Amino acid sequence: MTFSCLPFTTFGVIFLTLQILHQGNSMCTLNGNPFRRTELFDLRFSAYTLSASSQTLNDCVSLCDSNLCISFGYNYLTAVCYLYDRRVLFGEDSAVFEDGMVNYWTVAESCPGDYTFTSTTNLCYKLVYTKLNHSMANNVCAADGGHLLILDSPTKRTYFFSEHGYDLRNFLVGGQQEAGGGYWAWFNGAPITIWLYNQPDDWYTEDCLILYYSPNSVRYLGLQAGITTNDIGCGNRAKFICEIPLSP
Repeated sequence: MTFSCLPFTTFGVIFLTLQILHQGNSMCTLNGNPFRRTELFDLRFSAYTLSASSQTLNDCVSLCDSNLCISFGYNYLTAVCYLYDRRVLFGEDSAVFEDGMVNYWTVAESCPGDYTFTSTTNLCYKLVYTKLNHSMANNVCAADGGHLLILDSPTKRTYFFSEHGYDLRNFLVGGQQEAGGGYWAWFNGAPITIWLYNQPDDWYTEDCLILYYSPNSVRYLGLQAGITTNDIGCGNRAKFICEIPLSP
């Protein structure tokens, strides 16, 4: 077996935390199978399929590979590994605080036949015109090995706007408000920074995310790509965009 994983130092909690926060989208591989570190820090999710103590990060990667997991969490302070048969997401009710926890997602190596590949953003995506609510839409994406689209970088936003323009309005995407209200983030934990002007307003408990466009948002927020997000009720049905992240 061949391991390759960016290590985190353990020379003190402060230095460890700095390493975790500044290493970007760290990648691990086992026999060529890639995993991507999310920004879901200090969160442990329930309904894990397996937990193991006294593990290294490479041990955790190996366990995930042999058990065909979709996500895994590794606690750098306690050396405990948690495996999940689903993609853990920001905003899940089951998430609890656990200091030192970092969560990883598996990523694919190729696109399914009905998806479009973009080398600019290194992902596969599909626009789905059947209208579903946020949870049902993400379940469709998950069945393909992905999730609702995450627009967490200027490169991704610019690409999608240049390819699809204002037609992206009113598509559900992969972000939501944390359980109990307050902080918003994309499914991978990255902050949402492209809000429609004067949003989110949480009108009638709007906890899910949809794409929108407004000239005022572009004018006042200085967005380079004319895509913004708006909060929407999670039960509302709309078109949606699926994403399957790929290995580098």
